[in-house]
Amino acid sequence: MVLGIVFAVAVLISGIFLLTVSSDKAVEHSVHFASALGISSLMIGLILVSIGTDLPEIANSIVACSSGH
Repeated sequence: MVLGIVFAVAVLISGIFLLTVSSDKAVEHSVHFASALGISSLMIGLILVSIGTDLPEIANSIVACSSGH
């Protein structure tokens, strides 16, 4: 029981750490990508946010269509 709680806390802390590092790298690379293309970083941010928020819905739609619903 205690080992399960310790494992769950370790997974939670690892997940938060990985989320923080990956989001920092994503922002860093998107700013670099925007400057390389000469596009405003605001536009790249808006595009990434819109894709990021719609991606789960798109994935659900693809799964539903492929299963015949």
